Amino acid sequence: MAMSPHYTKIAAGRNVWQVVALRTAITITGLFLVAQTLVEGAVEYPSRPPSPGKLGTMHYHDPTGIKVGSDYYVYGTHGAPTHKSSDLITWRLTGFAIPNVPPAAKLHVPKGHKVWAPDILRIGRTYRLYYCYSQFGTRNSCIGFVESASPAGPFRERGLVFKTLNTDRDTSTNALDPNVFIDTRGKHWMAYGSYFGGLCIMELNPRTGKPLKAGQGKTLALRAPRSGGIEAPHIIYHPGFRRYYLFVSYGQLATTYNVRVGRSTKPDGPYLDHRGKKMADRNDDGLKILNSYAFSGSPGWMGPGHNGIIRDGRDYYMVHHARDAKKVPWLHVRKILWTNAGWPIVSPQRYAGEKLQPVPPSLIPGRWEQIVLEPKDNRKQVAKPLKLLPGGDIAGGGRWRFTRPAALRLAWSKTRLCIVKLLPAWDWENDRATLVYTGLSLSGKAVWGKRIGEK
Repeated sequence: MAMSPHYTKIAAGRNVWQVVALRTAITITGLFLVAQTLVEGAVEYPSRPPSPGKLGTMHYHDPTGIKVGSDYYVYGTHGAPTHKSSDLITWRLTGFAIPNVPPAAKLHVPKGHKVWAPDILRIGRTYRLYYCYSQFGTRNSCIGFVESASPAGPFRERGLVFKTLNTDRDTSTNALDPNVFIDTRGKHWMAYGSYFGGLCIMELNPRTGKPLKAGQGKTLALRAPRSGGIEAPHIIYHPGFRRYYLFVSYGQLATTYNVRVGRSTKPDGPYLDHRGKKMADRNDDGLKILNSYAFSGSPGWMGPGHNGIIRDGRDYYMVHHARDAKKVPWLHVRKILWTNAGWPIVSPQRYAGEKLQPVPPSLIPGRWEQIVLEPKDNRKQVAKPLKLLPGGDIAGGGRWRFTRPAALRLAWSKTRLCIVKLLPAWDWENDRATLVYTGLSLSGKAVWGKRIGEK
């Protein structure tokens, strides 16, 4: 290492041992800086996942999941198929939790069509799996639950929880899509409802697993008149933000399905969106965080929705279904990140083992694709090219700025500003590791990005 004039001036007038010591110290410092640069430039990308045919996730609808020990379990529609995984990537069918329609459900809905939309709740060493059974397109529906000492079953029938009929005059909702959870005070709740009359919540008796009071409970969320369906409520609590989060699905199952979210300080609401609007009002409220989409290299995915959330320590994962170009439904798993303001945002890529970590700013310049999930457009959102130039410019206008350890500020104007978080991920469309981002604009639009090349 050559000595700088400053170093020469300091060294002048010292004895040889002082000079040697000073040179050694500066050499060690230089090596430390080089090592630090090498470490900073290293990113741990996920490995190549198995081919789609080996994932074990085809023909999946309405998933919910739970972490038990070192394993994950998901349950779906049509007999509550139970799949097990050790990594959230590949899944193995272990059986059907409810292979036959329980007699009480069949008695209430003689013309029903299989068991739908299960949800799992762990109470000590007991697992309660709630389900619904319905005559499609009607309010002839019911919610019941089965119970087991193991998440893999076998499950025993425990009766019905809530019932509706087309002829009901004292209920406005439909007994579908149950979601059960325990709040921070130990109270048990069930959110439910679908299409007709919006979504509701009722308190359950922890001992029996059934409602504490008669009636349909309290309204959670509605949509504006003639604007389409709302269904699949799912509520979680985030201890860091001290908020309950209500996830719902808007739209048509195979086409315009999309996921929205609101939050509350109380388990039964009111739930507010990012603008402070009540989701129980007859407006199309809720922050959209998932929509039909397509990146280049793939026809994309349609109708992603009916999600569940799996919590694993401080990590959160969304499970949901989506349809491929042949309209086949698949189970998707996505890592959830959180904005500094406490809103969930999901990865634009399916989970492949990625981890949150510092990202070196040298990886930011290059060719990207970006998708903006427009709140009022539930059609497939197609990625558009975006080029981030060295020095902080965006091709075509705008600026980007890196924030350690792994965030970007993208600005096209004062009205088009978004903060996104970076994540090393697997590019499923192009079968390679890459960098992605997910975040929100100031106006509350979810923004996804994926790096596709150097120049």
